Amino acid sequence: MAESFDMLSLLPESLIIIIISLLPFKEAVRTSILSKSWSISKLFKKTTNIEFNELFFVKSDQPSHQRKAQRRAFLDFITSWIHDPNNHHESVVDKFCLRLSMDDNSVTSDGDIVQECIAFATQRGVKELELDFSCPNWYEENNDYRPLNILYVPSVFELPKKVYEHTCLQSLKLYKCGFVENGFNNFHALKEVSFGWMEVRVNVINNLPSNCKVLESLSLTRCWDGDAFDITDENGMLRKLVVDWCVYNFRSNTFRVVAPNLKFFKYCRMVNNFDVKGVMEEAYLDLASDWLYNNGSDDVRLYKLMEDLDAVKVLTICSHFLRSHEPTILAFDPMEFWRKNARVHYECLESSLKVVEINGFQGNNNNLLRVLESFIRWGKGLKEMNINIAKDEFDGRNLDTQNHQLAESLLQIPRASTKEMNIISIAKDNGDDDVPGNGRNLAESLVTIPRASRELEITNSAFNIDDITVLQKSD
Repeated sequence: MAESFDMLSLLPESLIIIIISLLPFKEAVRTSILSKSWSISKLFKKTTNIEFNELFFVKSDQPSHQRKAQRRAFLDFITSWIHDPNNHHESVVDKFCLRLSMDDNSVTSDGDIVQECIAFATQRGVKELELDFSCPNWYEENNDYRPLNILYVPSVFELPKKVYEHTCLQSLKLYKCGFVENGFNNFHALKEVSFGWMEVRVNVINNLPSNCKVLESLSLTRCWDGDAFDITDENGMLRKLVVDWCVYNFRSNTFRVVAPNLKFFKYCRMVNNFDVKGVMEEAYLDLASDWLYNNGSDDVRLYKLMEDLDAVKVLTICSHFLRSHEPTILAFDPMEFWRKNARVHYECLESSLKVVEINGFQGNNNNLLRVLESFIRWGKGLKEMNINIAKDEFDGRNLDTQNHQLAESLLQIPRASTKEMNIISIAKDNGDDDVPGNGRNLAESLVTIPRASRELEITNSAFNIDDITVLQKSD
């Protein structure tokens, strides 16, 4: 029987290294079984994408003594890799990740290995560096908004000085790894920064865009500080912001983000006073489950956040937006809403809104009166308003009285513009012949109301041409 031919051995080594480097690290190591020559030469060790992950070796469901043995095997694997004579200094490492849970005891016993790993990566020109010293179980135990005491444990390992001197870094991710606050001044090529499971002061966050002038992505996971969250990107480079279950002083202050080119925004925690400025295309919101039941003012905060995110094309929200165990949370008081928002300037009223049609109008509808006031007061571009009266809703009441009361109310609207404005007419909602006459009375009363738009004209099929002509006046 003819010996099988190893086609993979015909590939040039440079191409093989590219292929292996594109694979996840765990799969790259397994490629040694694909070819005898690959196994002998250990080509997988030439990958430019290295991930030393404790979870590849240590199984959380195993007894304590077995986990200790597995951890030791993991550390031995790291040592054999970085001390392999084939991994000479001329080799290149683009991405390097070390995930190793650390406490005070392990820092003493394993700190040297960590230092060697970082030196190994920086000597080979690493561009993307990730150091994660958090405990894997923390992610499972902290699956809601309530931070455990373990969250506030200080970092036991500090970023070595050699990293701050490595100015070609493009991505830096630190989890439970302390750092020098002014050390980021040298990272002029840094595009991505992630912090997790440690204290990150707000002044550090706010200084990042100015220190790292090409910073495009900032992610914070389970970080904390006593000040209010505030970040301003004057360079306009920040594209992505993630604030994932962090603890900052939100309740008494505003969560403020000014990033003119921000495209992606993710926020997970409690509802706060938001002020988010950007041109978001995608947003992800996961709010704490108890916000619906604690404070009705959260509704206003959420409403304001939705206004800031009005331009998003993709919006992902948690299920708490869609359910409520207390019906009063969903209650809506139109009078209170229009009273509080009477001075809110909506862009569409001042720029794009041209036609308004109101069907089934009732003369005593104060809620709708507030709407009319808002349209007339701020509708600078308004050209046409159709008000269709529903006579059967008046139950025999005098329409003239109702119309004049409405007119008197609308006359109290502060004048927004002294420009000329055309007539307001009232249309009918059914075939009753008495409605046009009453509509005319209301139109005659409304014609002198100061309006924001000089072009507002509200047509009425119930009036003839003579009626409309008589009512044409200017302020």
